[in-house]
Amino acid sequence: MKQYVIGPVTYYRRQIFAFVMCGLLLCSMIAYCATEADVNGATGMVKTIYGLLDDIFDISGMEEIKSLLIIEYSGSTMTAGGITFTNLTGVIHTMYKTFQNLGVIMLIIFFGVGILESFSFQQMYVEKMVRQFIFLCIGIVLVSNSMDMVFGIGNVFSALIQKIVNNATVSNANMTLQIMELKKVIYDQCNVSTGTGLKASISDVVSNMATAVSYLIQLFIPSLIAKLSNVVVSVMCWSRFIELVIMAIVSPLTVCDISSGGGMNSNAVRGVKNVIALALSGAIIMLAVFICQQIQFGILSANVLDGANFMSCIWKEIVVAIVQVGLVVKAPGIAKQVLGMN
Repeated sequence: MKQYVIGPVTYYRRQIFAFVMCGLLLCSMIAYCATEADVNGATGMVKTIYGLLDDIFDISGMEEIKSLLIIEYSGSTMTAGGITFTNLTGVIHTMYKTFQNLGVIMLIIFFGVGILESFSFQQMYVEKMVRQFIFLCIGIVLVSNSMDMVFGIGNVFSALIQKIVNNATVSNANMTLQIMELKKVIYDQCNVSTGTGLKASISDVVSNMATAVSYLIQLFIPSLIAKLSNVVVSVMCWSRFIELVIMAIVSPLTVCDISSGGGMNSNAVRGVKNVIALALSGAIIMLAVFICQQIQFGILSANVLDGANFMSCIWKEIVVAIVQVGLVVKAPGIAKQVLGMN
């Protein structure tokens, strides 16, 4: 009986040895491959590293930026940045009435100046008179509804911003999964175990601590710049909101010169274009943040997940963050270029 057992084992010893080694290797891979539970339960420096990564990519920040860029105006309330302003609408309406009365006066003055110019050049024909009155009627409508027009333009581009965010949500979902994989890789690298003896344990602790410190040092500057970038974005978004409110209040003065008969060359047309450019700048800000975020993740994941030199990507991350700040600051100018105003 013993021969029947030992004989085949001896004959197939290489295959059995290979099978056992593969099994042990597979078990070790499973044992040392981090899970999502490991990542969520991380503590100490590894948890701090994850915090720096979240600051750099800040997927949840997209929703915050969206709330700042989407301005909802219903006549009695105004919402921006997730805050509903009830007292502000009363102040806006009071100030708007003052500028509206001034706009009506200026409308009549511009209409009279246009008529006098026609008389002075002896070009007062019936067609021109009709044209002047048509522009006067247009001016009355614009002055009476200029604030609604400004906020209406803002609402149109708020819908565009929401569309951009909806498209970005799909990419962000994939990005969240990839960031989790990135965190798993970092977890494995910071929790290496080479043995069970005292000497091996001490060596592992020192090595793991050195790896974690290395990640902290390398991620600190990109994380800091990402935070500063978010501050700049917030400042630009709040600035856009306040500027849009001011333009809505003084809008009667912007459109009143349409009654002079200048048509497309009037300040009214240029004023409407400025409002469109201001509203469009919000969409450009959202696009700039989303695109730069995707580029930053691509740079970092390529270096970590592919096992390349992690340090080589740090300055690229910093450059992209600085470019993002520049694009956000230039967003109003880019919007004017798109509309052919520069």
